[in-house]
Amino acid sequence: MNADFIQDLTATVARIEQTAREEFGALDVDQLNWSPGEDRWSVGHCLDHLMKANAPYFPIFENVENGTKQTTMWERLPLLPRLWGSFLLKSVSPDNKRKIPAPKVFMPSSEPVPPNTVESFCTQQNELSAQINSLKDLKIENIIITSPALKFVTYTLRNALEIIVTHEQRHLNQAKNVLAEMNQTIPK
Repeated sequence: MNADFIQDLTATVARIEQTAREEFGALDVDQLNWSPGEDRWSVGHCLDHLMKANAPYFPIFENVENGTKQTTMWERLPLLPRLWGSFLLKSVSPDNKRKIPAPKVFMPSSEPVPPNTVESFCTQQNELSAQINSLKDLKIENIIITSPALKFVTYTLRNALEIIVTHEQRHLNQAKNVLAEMNQTIPK
């Protein structure tokens, strides 16, 4: 069951990478940074946000994999991981239309993104896939980790992987919507 779950996640990560390349790979730096409004993110900012949200998980995954992860007090509380995992998974779902503010640590740069943002995102997707795959032999539903954004938020490693990939799908959809708005506003 765990192997199928991991395989499904890595396949989804690969599809997200492919979609990012196909949809955004040919955009120039001005197009990457075009925003439909002052309080809305550009395609590039959506990708930058995902890279900032994903990167802090990599050391956690490595520590879990090599057995050096230390258990925190919050991770020992039995009900919190289930509650937080379910709540966060619903919050980041592409079906959830409610705008949820990103934690400060995950906010995209307020500056324009560089022209290599799509390539950087795709490179990180390959790393994410490898990281997820490295966990395939672990009992991920029994391992509790702490959110890199909030130290009192804990969830299972399985939930963390689901949250990451679901969060990516949410913001990939957001970036595609921004691109569609740009194409309507600035026809080619």
